[in-house]
Amino acid sequence: MKIILVNAVSVDGKIAQSGTDELKWTGSEDKKWFADVSKKAGVIIMGRKAYEVLGKPLKDRLIKVMTRQPTKYKDVAGRVEFSDKSPGETIRELSDRNYEEVIIGGGAKINTIFLKEKLIDEIWLSVIPVVLGKGLEIFDNKIKEKVELELLESEKLGINGVVVKYKLIYRL
Repeated sequence: MKIILVNAVSVDGKIAQSGTDELKWTGSEDKKWFADVSKKAGVIIMGRKAYEVLGKPLKDRLIKVMTRQPTKYKDVAGRVEFSDKSPGETIRELSDRNYEEVIIGGGAKINTIFLKEKLIDEIWLSVIPVVLGKGLEIFDNKIKEKVELELLESEKLGINGVVVKYKLIYRL
């Protein structure tokens, strides 16, 4: 199974202006690209806050929402599942359900948890030509060791954006 972290990021490295940012700054090209990528995978893992910003299930894919209090929320059959399982348990469960690709579409906390557990194979960033100035980083400050990346490819996104795809190189 391939695990891909997918995020829109501003030129100054922000993934959102705040925890309630609706990502209107990313534009329609990015939204279409994310829809295509996540539909192909069939499943997205995100945190509760990211899901609340999203506000609804997405068509043609499962959303696994990681939360400490899954019983506080109601699953939507085949579309949204709330879970307090660890990242490793979540990945094993999705593998057992025959998913071949998983998208990590979380915020900094979810991204960091998966990175720390070495559960990300690739990072795909849609770089949006905007400077947000303030906001949330792609990872929180709990990353203690350097992780090297290898550029796999880059492609133009719309008129001024770009998608960069990296493979992670974990040193043991």
